Amino acid sequence: MKVTKRDIGLLVMLLGIIVGIVVYNFVYTSNMEEADRIQAEVATLKDTQKALRELEDNKPFYLAEIDRIHEEAAEVESHYPVQILPENEIMYAVELEENAEVYYANLSYGTPALISTGFEESTGIEAYSVDMSMSYQSTYQGLKDVILFNNAQNNRLVVDSVSATFDSTTGNLSGSMVLKQYIITGSDGVYQEPYVPALPIGVENIFGTFELPLEAPVEEAAPAEEVAPAEEVAP
Repeated sequence: MKVTKRDIGLLVMLLGIIVGIVVYNFVYTSNMEEADRIQAEVATLKDTQKALRELEDNKPFYLAEIDRIHEEAAEVESHYPVQILPENEIMYAVELEENAEVYYANLSYGTPALISTGFEESTGIEAYSVDMSMSYQSTYQGLKDVILFNNAQNNRLVVDSVSATFDSTTGNLSGSMVLKQYIITGSDGVYQEPYVPALPIGVENIFGTFELPLEAPVEEAAPAEEVAPAEEVAP
């Protein structure tokens, strides 16, 4: 078959069209997609740059807020001890008796119970509650003073429950109360030992008897003096 120049021209033209189509589909289209991707990245970077610029402009405010939050957190933590031991409970009961007309007959304390806050993993701080149960006797004013004294404490505690029975004979109250106290662990706080004043221990006589006084020695009577007989007088 004889190929003419016209056929060759048509083949060359067809080949050029095919090459153009291939170039468009595989090169131009790919470049356009890459250009679109780059433009999208540029837009994202511009938004990020804008946000960072705003953060930089507001840096003094953010630093001041961080310091304020740290101070507030430290102030809140100062109201929660890191530990409550039996000696703390005992000395607190002694304080109550010294500051209110109340007498405690029995005192018991429970083990710390975990309180879920949802921030344990992010902060490393765990909160617990500790119950202290007491049987008491007091006047009506004494019971009110106990509540006021509890409210005035720096450490957070609440009167979880209280019962009172009136004694018509004495006019006093008797009953029981439960104080709920709170502690946190994982903070920078340090355990504070309670102040225990020096107290005398023991008594001289466990039977409560008294000693008889010593008997005074009996003095011997002095011998009687002899009286000389009177001389007879002559009549």
